[in-house]
Amino acid sequence: MGNSIGNMTLNEAIDHCREIIRKSNSCDECINQHAQLLLWLEELKNLREFKRKIVEAVKS
Repeated sequence: MGNSIGNMTLNEAIDHCREIIRKSNSCDECINQHAQLLLWLEELKNLREFKRKIVEAVKS
């Protein structure tokens, strides 16, 4: 991930969380925090996709 945190996309942020969770050298607190962030980011992604589908359906 060559992007700085300010330029990270939602998918990159999700991948980053998964990477931190997988790393064996990550502390338990970091793993737990990134697991919570991952849940929130995936929920945000799903809500955005749901909204996109609703907007498309209304436009049709």
